[in-house]
Amino acid sequence: MTNLPMLMVFHIDAGITILQELIDHDLIDSAELGDILSERESESDSVQEERVWSAMRAFLFQEGKIINFPKDLQGPDVA
Repeated sequence: MTNLPMLMVFHIDAGITILQELIDHDLIDSAELGDILSERESESDSVQEERVWSAMRAFLFQEGKIINFPKDLQGPDVA
């Protein structure tokens, strides 16, 4: 068995962690990064890759920690 699946998961996890840190500490221009992610999405070679970039862009612009739930339906523990 190879370590390639673990390598892939490590890099995806790292990307999510970095994006969350950038968002939490206001270290990026969200509109600019959103444009970059949209460009990557439109240049995708497959539907699966397109979905990854779309999910990253959705993660960037989410209003709370719970995706797809309006702010008024989120609990008090969601910052």
